[in-house]
Amino acid sequence: MRRCSLLLAVLAGALLESGAARAHGQAPVAPDAVFISFAPDLILVAILLLVHLAYGQGVFPTWRRAGRKAGLAASHLGLFAAGEVALLLALVSPLESLSGTLLSAHMVQHVLLIAVAPPLLVLGRPEVALLWAMGGRVGRSRIFRLVLAGWRAGETPMRAAAIHSAVVLAWHVPAAFDAAIDVPWLHDLEHLTFFLSAMLFFSALLKAARTPQGAALGALASLITLIYSGMFAAILTFAPRPLYDRYVATWLWGMTALEDQQLAGLIMWVPTGFVYLGVGLALFARMLTLLDGSGAARRRERRQGLPQHREAGEPDPA
Repeated sequence: MRRCSLLLAVLAGALLESGAARAHGQAPVAPDAVFISFAPDLILVAILLLVHLAYGQGVFPTWRRAGRKAGLAASHLGLFAAGEVALLLALVSPLESLSGTLLSAHMVQHVLLIAVAPPLLVLGRPEVALLWAMGGRVGRSRIFRLVLAGWRAGETPMRAAAIHSAVVLAWHVPAAFDAAIDVPWLHDLEHLTFFLSAMLFFSALLKAARTPQGAALGALASLITLIYSGMFAAILTFAPRPLYDRYVATWLWGMTALEDQQLAGLIMWVPTGFVYLGVGLALFARMLTLLDGSGAARRRERRQGLPQHREAGEPDPA
């Protein structure tokens, strides 16, 4: 329990110190050297393993004490595990070393950190498992309460979408992007803010889906995110010249720097577009379902002669 209690306090700092999210300023990687150049960072592997164990340490006691209906089902475990695999692919695979040679590989890494791992992890309900694992000790921590208050303040669809959009666009400005490639701690910070802002965004959408109004706002936030990400991807895809100066060895992979950038734009455009569009459509469907359920409940109340539930501000029919 004590190990789990310390986990949240050290996770962000350990990620910033970790070499797995190091800058990509190493020598160019040729196709025949992808696996040779790959050196997994043991610190980050240990961190991800601790998170995995902490999640499991919360799931199984929950099932023993309250059963599988206590908020965590086998499907949640599967989604969380899939999110962990996405993180491993992004940060602890040959993709990490290849990202210094190809912008397209770097963009795959960013898509995994922004649009694949976060929604899967959020759907795995880690807050339930980790709170069970840590008990009440962390909940009494002043630092934890401050962090939680700040998180909840941003956990609305529009605020979270604005934060997430600002983070992604700011880091993809050429000057910031090139600096993050050259400076290890900046690159670590880039990955960490990508991931945390995306976790906030998808967490806000899931929380908003509890009510029709929240689901509608979530669908709108997804649409806005789809539009801005598509616009930026279009800039990458159709720019007449390379925008980033650090990718000069793409010829090793049979591409010019411009062709590599065009491929990167398409990688950002299509997968993230499908994710944001799918989430938006799911939230829109959720809104319709909730509205239909509310209308059906009112119709049953009328048939049974029961007092009808009214939304705030709705006039009394009497």
